[in-house]
Amino acid sequence: GWMPDLNRSVAQAQQSRAFLEGVSGHLQSLKAGLSASLAGRSAAGVRVEETLSALGSTWADRTAASGGALDPQLRYTGPAAATRRFTVRGLDFPSLQQGDRETLALSVGPTGQRPLPVVVEPGLSERAIVQRLGQALSPANVSVLRDDQGQLTLAVSEEQWSAVRDTLAVKGGGKRFPTGQFHRVRAEPEADAVPVASWKTETVDDRKATLQGVLTSLDRVRDAQSAVGRALANAAAAVDASRPAQGAAWAATAAEAFEAAGAEGGYATRAALVSAVDGLNRPRVQSVLRER
Repeated sequence: GWMPDLNRSVAQAQQSRAFLEGVSGHLQSLKAGLSASLAGRSAAGVRVEETLSALGSTWADRTAASGGALDPQLRYTGPAAATRRFTVRGLDFPSLQQGDRETLALSVGPTGQRPLPVVVEPGLSERAIVQRLGQALSPANVSVLRDDQGQLTLAVSEEQWSAVRDTLAVKGGGKRFPTGQFHRVRAEPEADAVPVASWKTETVDDRKATLQGVLTSLDRVRDAQSAVGRALANAAAAVDASRPAQGAAWAATAAEAFEAAGAEGGYATRAALVSAVDGLNRPRVQSVLRER
């Protein structure tokens, strides 16, 4: 059968698997090079710099190379598109649960767009805060969630991330946020699973810190590889479940049903059957059977 979501998911999983293999290879080489450099082998420093450069180029291509299914934390999202998660100072559970009632106006996008209002008040549960902010920000395609660390977190598609980051503004009632005008707020993105741009190698301490970062990133990559492997296994199981029965008994039953439909049906049925088998002749069938 034609299962577009499954087909897309399999393609993304295969792309993601290849991307993760490449990242893992660079990280393993970087681990070996840093270890050698810390052990005093002079030539290792050159290899480390070359590997860092190659890893940086590979990581920069993450979105396209994974078919858009691996987010910056290497969470596999296929077939859905990956998102960028971020936090905003002041938009957190403790701040929104304390203080007086206040109406916040949120602005995302070009100046002049309709503000997105949300009312916060003391005693609100975390679930209620997530719901209210989520409803307010949904027109801007920004979702709201409570992450694994219990933080109030916002998320937007990676394609829209730069626009949201550069335009998000809040106007309050003078309690949690200033009143009068919209004030730009800083969107702090979740750190990348492979923060190669922050890794340094100039000093021994730099190389030690980078080596620790490489080991942590390798764990993230292994977790992602496991998730992608499960996605491919689930896809294979779905394909197996949808595959028709095979064998001579099935073919005989199918042939009898086809013959009965042609014999008992009226003009419309026979017209459909004729269209279906038009151009289907014995040599063509035999050719297909020989291919198998």
